[in-house]
Amino acid sequence: DTAGCVRAADRALSDVEQSGLASLYLYNQRISLCAREAGAGDAGALDRAFVLLSRVVERGEVPDIVTFNTLMHVCAKSASTQGEEVAQSCFEILEMMADVGVAPDTITFTTMLDASTRGAAARGGRGGWTRGWQT
Repeated sequence: DTAGCVRAADRALSDVEQSGLASLYLYNQRISLCAREAGAGDAGALDRAFVLLSRVVERGEVPDIVTFNTLMHVCAKSASTQGEEVAQSCFEILEMMADVGVAPDTITFTTMLDASTRGAAARGGRGGWTRGWQT
């Protein structure tokens, strides 16, 4: 039951936050769970992932490459059901990365391509690219 796991994870993260022991690793794990929620068709998963990112920043922590790549993964999963507009969020995340000095890596760019492909497929397109010889 994904919903039960999500509630338990949220309660646990809240308890750890209140104790002052929350770490970036825990937030990254919870953002990763948002990707699972998005894959199950939960339209609010991406918004929750961005809220979690805000909580990281509010705590004075600097998101790392794992945080940003996981957030992009949530975008890709969300684009499967919500379309290309959601996939555009990857570019916002790329700008956030530049703002905090985190350099994108291969995973960053392949996840952006995944989001683009899923977004285009959601609207009935072929994906993020086409071959010239296809009609």
